[in-house]
Amino acid sequence: MSSPAQVDVSDALDDLVNQFSDSMSFFRELIQNALDAGSSEVDVDLEFEPSAADQGVGAMVIEVRDYGEGMDREIIDSKLTRLFSSAKDGDMTKIGKFGIGFVSVFAIEPDAVCVDTARGGEAWRVLFDRQRKFRRLRLDEAIEGTVIRIIKRSTRAEFEGFVIRAEEVVRYWCRHARGEVRVGGVLISEPFGLRAPIKHSHRDEFSEIEIGHRDAGQTMHAYFNGGLTLVEAGDDHQSAIEALRGLCFKVSSPYLEHTLTRDDVIQDGQFQKVVRKLGELARGPLRARVFEALDAVLRRPRGSEADLDLYLYLRAALWHIEDSGGDMSRAERKSVCARAPSGQLYTWSSLRKAVSKADELIFCDCRTPLSDAAEAAGLPVVLTWSKFEFEFEDGFEDDDSLSSLCDAMGRLCGGVDRVRWLGVAYFMPLAPEPAERTQWEPLERALLDLLDDSGHKIAGCRFARFGASGSLLGDRVAVSQREFGALTPADEAATMATGLFSRRRVLVVDADHEAVRTALGLSRREPELAAYQLAKLFMLTRGSIAPELDSELAAIAMRARKLRCQKLPI
Repeated sequence: MSSPAQVDVSDALDDLVNQFSDSMSFFRELIQNALDAGSSEVDVDLEFEPSAADQGVGAMVIEVRDYGEGMDREIIDSKLTRLFSSAKDGDMTKIGKFGIGFVSVFAIEPDAVCVDTARGGEAWRVLFDRQRKFRRLRLDEAIEGTVIRIIKRSTRAEFEGFVIRAEEVVRYWCRHARGEVRVGGVLISEPFGLRAPIKHSHRDEFSEIEIGHRDAGQTMHAYFNGGLTLVEAGDDHQSAIEALRGLCFKVSSPYLEHTLTRDDVIQDGQFQKVVRKLGELARGPLRARVFEALDAVLRRPRGSEADLDLYLYLRAALWHIEDSGGDMSRAERKSVCARAPSGQLYTWSSLRKAVSKADELIFCDCRTPLSDAAEAAGLPVVLTWSKFEFEFEDGFEDDDSLSSLCDAMGRLCGGVDRVRWLGVAYFMPLAPEPAERTQWEPLERALLDLLDDSGHKIAGCRFARFGASGSLLGDRVAVSQREFGALTPADEAATMATGLFSRRRVLVVDADHEAVRTALGLSRREPELAAYQLAKLFMLTRGSIAPELDSELAAIAMRARKLRCQKLPI
């Protein structure tokens, strides 16, 4: 039987030094050790010591000072300078299970490390060189706690970059540590808690949890032990719990452990207990809080500060409804979920009923004559909490997070695909003042005659204003309506009657369109040519215009012009 291979201690030490995914994680290890030693304060200071010649070259000195119980010679010999030995096993108040925190300082390849410590009347200095060989020296004067100084040659620019990164690292790992942690004299410690507008807090003997919702459905899952960060997981991190994506939570538990590389949390049985508790809180008290908050904010007068949270509350409610497969309790169905422009409140039940009947869900950002007409027609019109960026063809931009929220609301309020913006989905003209109509009458008559002579069945031609009603025509110069001033779906806006039994429609021209205003100026001299231009522009919005029809319209316009000119006095 062959003898076991000899262990290379140097290689083993190298593996321990370089095991962390981030070499600057040594800050976390040293601060953790300081807190485990009973210190209520930890100070991290960084200083640049220029060389004699300077020229921007010198050494950075990193100092980590605590005021804990320190170390005597026995601890130094058996713990500090001896690997794989730890008094922390089995103590759930200390999380340095692997007992190798101090070794991590060598990950940044220092030129020297100095440890000053005292305990029980003994004071010691331990010096480590670049090769990690150490000497133990007795100090004449006792100190309080432990001071670790790490010296590394660097340029001033490298030092300045290191200082910025050091504060980021300490803040990430230790901002919730039990005790005060300072970097350069600045306190980075902050109370454990989740910054979220809507959240639920839970504490028991097993864990401390805060869970809630942030803007835009952000995922943030953070795990802690003793206030020290184990890992923060976003949507792209493997530790993000799939069933809780879209939620934010912070959970601190002495039963959670980090992996040896410190870049994840160990997903063992204790971790699964935490996951189950998080699920219970999300689907229980947090869900109830969301529906209560949404109902309350919608019952307040519009314009209050609470409107700023409406977007968040609605998104959160939709998350919970989708999470439950669309199921809602009776109390939830009776809670308010939206407000119409007129101020009418929709419950989830009443909105679902209205959406099912209309087979569409409509949004707008303010009350207008168009929204009043849509509500009077029984359409489900919901007032938004923010203006949309939209395209006239589709109603919403594909990458607009607000439009995706509205799409989700449509799915959960009847499963409709038609989720649209009111001003794009429907049109309604407003009649101009009588004085204005007088100047447009010659062009109205010319346009009516042109279309009538070309076989289009026109009940009338009117100029009107659309913008003031809330209608958004985009590039359209005109729409057709069964009756002037009626609420008209955009799908019917380009319809023209040509068949024998088809119903005559009114052509309504947008008086505010730039091309229309140009045509109006031309009509004072050439009403037939101006009418031809408008008719052609209207038909182009329906698609292409056939060359034969274009020629016919031009010929009719020229004949009408000739007849008019013949009647003019010489």
